[in-house]
Amino acid sequence: MEKIVSRAIILGEKGSILLGKRANGSLAGRWALIGEKPNQGETEEQAVVRETGEEIGARLLKPIFWKEVLQEAITPGDFLRESYFFGIIATNIEELNLNLEEISEVGYVSRSNLENFDIVPIHKKIIEELFSQKG
Repeated sequence: MEKIVSRAIILGEKGSILLGKRANGSLAGRWALIGEKPNQGETEEQAVVRETGEEIGARLLKPIFWKEVLQEAITPGDFLRESYFFGIIATNIEELNLNLEEISEVGYVSRSNLENFDIVPIHKKIIEELFSQKG
């Protein structure tokens, strides 16, 4: 079975990326990109815009598809297909309205502070790839 997920790469100043610290579930306490699975009838782009609003209370502006990653899920035979979209938000980090059931805090990660964040492995790999492409 394949699970589809959309993730936002929310760009900040000087190429930083906004992450949310997961508040519950198996990823509680770890930093991750914003996003989740599309609702029935929803495109992956629509899902990433909706999830950004639901999780951090901001509208994802100008989402642009970057890439898709297919990986084996925890359950043998299952796969996770994550689609990544670049975007920006017009809200200052201090003004975000976090859904505390999903995200306990947010922060910007950059190349210089990447090791200070306990990031979900697949998201860390994506972020490192992005930083390496930026020179």
